[in-house]
Amino acid sequence: MAKGIAEGGVIAGKEEAFPRFTGGELGEFIDEANKLLEIGERTSIAQACEKFYKVTEEIIKILAEEHLLVEWRDAEKIGRWTTPLLHRAVRKLRHIECELIREAWADAWFLHTSGFHENQLGAEEVLDYISNIKNLVAWFNRRKTQHSSVCNASELKF
Repeated sequence: MAKGIAEGGVIAGKEEAFPRFTGGELGEFIDEANKLLEIGERTSIAQACEKFYKVTEEIIKILAEEHLLVEWRDAEKIGRWTTPLLHRAVRKLRHIECELIREAWADAWFLHTSGFHENQLGAEEVLDYISNIKNLVAWFNRRKTQHSSVCNASELKF
């Protein structure tokens, strides 16, 4: 069934083009990524990197939609998110919400490119890049449940 913008759908009553993760699904992705890291095999590490990236990407898309950013509207028009749209959304969201968004995105992008696409990272290296991502998920879930916009990384240590 079609949803309107207020229900998380898309413009003009089209079918929902960008299904969103729930808070629980974000947590499940983080748990799966952690398990894959524990396995420690090259392909498992690459998959873990992509899961950490995907969680961060989804939060950015959700926030872009909530704030009705031009980047969200552009993604709706063309039917997908592009890398430049994501980068521009992050640049705006860090000022609207908090710097943690940019920090987590930078780490997620590194994991996506070096860890997933290039498959050049070991488990120990990946561990150096996931704290901001986990803090972003914690902040996002707290924000949704407690309507709190506090985005202080020192208060969110995962």
